[in-house]
Parts: sequence; C-alpha cells; structure tokens
Amino acid sequence: MKNITIIIPFHNHLADTKKTLKSLADSLNYYDFANKDCNIGITVVDDGSTDGSAVWINDNYPEIEIIKGDGNLWWSRSVNLGIKYSIKKRASHVLLFNNDNMVEKQYFEALDKAISTYGADVIIASKVINLFPEKHIKYAGQICNRKKARFLRNPNSEKSLKVNSAGGMGVIIPVFVFNKIGFFEAANFPQSRADTDFYLRADNNNIDMYYEPKMVVYNNNMVSGFKSNINFREVKKAYSYPKGYMNLKIDIRFCLKHFGLIPGFFHLITKNLRFNLGLLKNILKL
Repeated sequence: MKNITIIIPFHNHLADTKKTLKSLADSLNYYDFANKDCNIGITVVDDGSTDGSAVWINDNYPEIEIIKGDGNLWWSRSVNLGIKYSIKKRASHVLLFNNDNMVEKQYFEALDKAISTYGADVIIASKVINLFPEKHIKYAGQICNRKKARFLRNPNSEKSLKVNSAGGMGVIIPVFVFNKIGFFEAANFPQSRADTDFYLRADNNNIDMYYEPKMVVYNNNMVSGFKSNINFREVKKAYSYPKGYMNLKIDIRFCLKHFGLIPGFFHLITKNLRFNLGLLKNILKL
C-alpha cells in the first residue's frame, strides 16, 4: 500500500489556497482510489498566516491536517515539518505542492501510472506550466551538468526523461530518500535553491529521478514568481530576499557546493547576464 501525503506550505493568499485545494479535491475524486493500492492525504503547513487560512481549511476540509508555524519558517523548514509529520504517520511518499498550484483532472491517474512505470523508489517530477503572461513551460525536467555548471532543459516536454533536477511543485519523493540523505537544507537554503540542492544530493546517492509529462501542474507565477513590472523594489527583492531568484549569497553558496569555484563563477556571471538582459528587454517594451 502506498501512503502518499501531499504537503502544501503557505503564508496567507487564502484565495489561491482555495483554488489549489479544490483542484486537488476534484482530481482525487475523479480518480477513484478506493480500489487502488494507494491512499492519499493532505497536510498543510500554515506559516503564520493572518488571513484566516487555517480556520477556513478546518471548516471546509476537516480531513486536512494543519501544522502551524510562526511566520519565519520559509519554504524549506515548512516542508521539512510536513515531511517529518508525514513520516510519523507512516507515509511511504510525500508529494510537494505550493498553494498557487492547480492540477488537471487526470493528474492523480497519471501519478499512479507513473509510479507503476518507474517504480515506487524513485523521485518523479511533473510538468509545470506558468500561467502568466501566457501559458508557458517552467519545468519539464532538467539535467544538471556539474562540470560545466549548466542546467540542460528537456528538449521535448512531451517526452519522459531521466533527470536530476526539477522544481518543488508536483514532485513525489519516497520517504526512504529523506532517511538516506536527510531533509531540505534549511540553514543554507531557506527557500531559493533548496529543491535543486536536494535533488542533486539524491543524484549523488544514486537515487533516480524521472520527469513525467502527463503529470501536469499549473503555477500562478504572479504569486510566487518574479514580477516582471520594472521597479527598484522588485529588482532588490530578487537579489536580496531569501526567496529571491537572484539572491547572491544563496547562489554563491550553492555554486561552491555543487560546481566548485571556477565553474560556479561562470554560472553566476551567465545567470546574472541573462537576468539583466531580460530586465533590459522589459524596460525597452515600456
């Protein structure tokens, strides 16, 4: 019997959480697990929300387990709390989502088939599609080449692929992986880079990971992504905020750990050039 716990960390954004939970409920109801060798539950980690999220969830989805934080957990510590709680509840797998994600109706049918195809002892990543400014693929599985300090995208998003990197949305991880390599490294990567660091550590320990294109997750990137409207505040957050995409302190720490000094230096230069060229293009459009 597979006992899967869906873990959703959040801080406020109740309107988005409502959409996420309805989407998951609709997909779970579509695929009848009653006659399957699988049980799925949901655990949310409410990191100090002030918008009544926990009360609303308890009133509308009383079966959902709620773990409360003080508002300072960030993503890694929130997810780790959910994982540790799930392990105590004898979960065999955890499935990561954000509270700005939605899934297709056939998602859990595709998930169950993927586990049967690849095996119950591997990590499986979903196809993630950003919704804004128009639908486009954010993650279709990636292969990290450590020697060249490069992330190679899957050239065919409709084809399954053995990978070693992905995001943190719609990824199912067997519990034995945490027992073997530990949890998400919250001290060094409180939010940004934590998922990639974890998958590369799993790869170092010969734990396989696959990308499954039929598992489709939609991401409201206006909530969790970098805002493309150009202003000093958004750019500053990108470089200095713990969840900032370009956080230099976290990026340097990550590059030294996984790439080494010289390849890591060139990775940072390339990443910053691409980011700032993108900003320049947006400025010129204004």
